[in-house]
Amino acid sequence: MSDNESKTIWHELLGQMLEELLVPVGITVETDVSVMSKPPKADILLLRSEQQETWSEEQRERLPDGIRDVSASHVLLEFKYTESVNKRAILQTAFYDHYYRMPRELKEEDVRTFLISSKTPLKTTLARFGYEPTKHSGVYRSRNVLIDGILLILLNELSNSQHNILFKVFASRLKEKRAAYEAFKERRIHFFNHKLQRFLKGLLNYWFDTGGYDMKGELTPEKVLELGRQFDHLFWAGITLDDIGKKFNLEVLAKKFKPEDIAKAFKPEDIAKAFKPEDIAKALKPEDIAKVLKPEDRLKGLSISEIEKHLEKLKKKSN
Repeated sequence: MSDNESKTIWHELLGQMLEELLVPVGITVETDVSVMSKPPKADILLLRSEQQETWSEEQRERLPDGIRDVSASHVLLEFKYTESVNKRAILQTAFYDHYYRMPRELKEEDVRTFLISSKTPLKTTLARFGYEPTKHSGVYRSRNVLIDGILLILLNELSNSQHNILFKVFASRLKEKRAAYEAFKERRIHFFNHKLQRFLKGLLNYWFDTGGYDMKGELTPEKVLELGRQFDHLFWAGITLDDIGKKFNLEVLAKKFKPEDIAKAFKPEDIAKAFKPEDIAKALKPEDIAKVLKPEDRLKGLSISEIEKHLEKLKKKSN
C-alpha cells in the first residue's frame, strides 16, 4: 500500500460519490455522522425523506444490493477500504448503530447499519462472526443475535448489475474495478452527471496511475476531481492493454496491485501482444520455452553446421 493510500480518508471519497449520485433523487448524504454527543463518528448516513415509506424506483436504481432492499429510513454505512473485516471493525459498527439510535429515540426498524468492506475476508472469518450469504451475492447477514442487525457488504462479490456498479469501483480487486469501469463505458448510465463522471475518471486516473501529476499527501475529493479533469480525454475512449503499456506507468501500477491480479484482468494472448517476443523470452527459462515447442520448432533458425556443432558437444558430454 502506498503512503498516499494509507493517508487517504476513503469514506470521504465514497461519501462524495454518493452525494453526487443520491442527492439529485432526494436522498440526504452526510459524512462523519455524530452517533453520540462527542466523537467517534460513523462514516456515512443516508436519510430517506420522511414523506416516503420506501425507496422510490429512481432511488433504488442508484443503491446497491442490500441497501436498496431495506425499509429503514436511516441507513448508516461504515466503510473499510484498507482494513479487513475483523472483530474491531464489527464491534465498532455495532457501537455506532446502538448509539445513533439511543439519543434520537429511534426504533430498531428505523435504522439499518451496513459494514461495507473493500477486501474479501476469509470464509473462516465470516463463519467466526456467524455471517452467512443472503439471496444477493456479496450481501451477508449474521446469525449472531448481538450483530444480526449489522449487514455486511463485500464489494468484490457484488454482482455487476447496474445498481451495484458505482460501489464496485471501491472493490479491492483490480478485476472488479475494471469490470465496473467497462460497464460505465458500455452503458452510459443516464444519471451520471458531468461532475460524477469526472469523479469516476479521477479515481481511474489514480488507481491506474498515468503519471505526470503531483500527488502529495492524502487523496481528497478535490484532488480526485482534478485528476478526472486531466484524464478526461482517455476515459470514454476505451482502455486497452496497449493503453496500459504505453500511456500508463506500469511500475507504479505494479506497486498498487499484485502481478497475478493484473494478469487476471486480461487474456494471455492480449498480454503477449503488449510485449516484444524477446522481452517475453527474457522472463522465461529456456527449459520452460522448450516444453511448449515441438522438436522441429526448436531447431528453426539454426543452420545445419550449428546443429552439428551442438550435437558434437552433446556427444562429448555423454561420453
